[in-house]
Amino acid sequence: MSEEPKSPSEPSDVVIRPPRPRRQLIIGAGATASLILTLANRPALAAKACNHSTWISWKGELTHPSQEPASCTGDSPATWSNNAASLWAPSWGTAYTTTAKFTTTFPAVTANGWSLKSGTDSLSSALAGNIVIQHGSGNNLSSNFPKQAVAALLNANFYGDKYGTSSNAQTTAALISEVATDLPNSFSSGQTNINNFITKYSALNTA
Repeated sequence: MSEEPKSPSEPSDVVIRPPRPRRQLIIGAGATASLILTLANRPALAAKACNHSTWISWKGELTHPSQEPASCTGDSPATWSNNAASLWAPSWGTAYTTTAKFTTTFPAVTANGWSLKSGTDSLSSALAGNIVIQHGSGNNLSSNFPKQAVAALLNANFYGDKYGTSSNAQTTAALISEVATDLPNSFSSGQTNINNFITKYSALNTA
């Protein structure tokens, strides 16, 4: 049986809601704007401090790019002298040892008239300030040069492009090349270059 049409006087099935009061609309809009502003001002996940334990953990996981360590200053010569052998030879870098020869690691110190004047020829001896490099006979560079060179080498090897900024060497190859450029066959030029090298890297190798 078909239903009879409703008369105009009968109520409709469609429910018509009354418009929201203007005050409710203003409050709702304000709450939305407040939420957006809060989210916009919420700080992003802060990068972790650059240190050995954080770096090793991040290198081992590589699952949280937002937690990648921030750029950092490196360890000082004294700190590297006391660091564990495992930190000298990270799985992602070159395996350096305390007994590795300084002159082999930085071959430029025995080229263009430069030579090892005194000190045991090792990276640990360089860190201790026991190595002196000379040009010719008696034209000595500061013993701070080998100290800062080895500390920078180990920092670049461990921290990579998070070590300092792009204005300094961030790979071992770049650092070794920088030392070679700084040691031409001239004591006066070499001394000036190396003094600038010491100033730059001593400011970075402080932890």
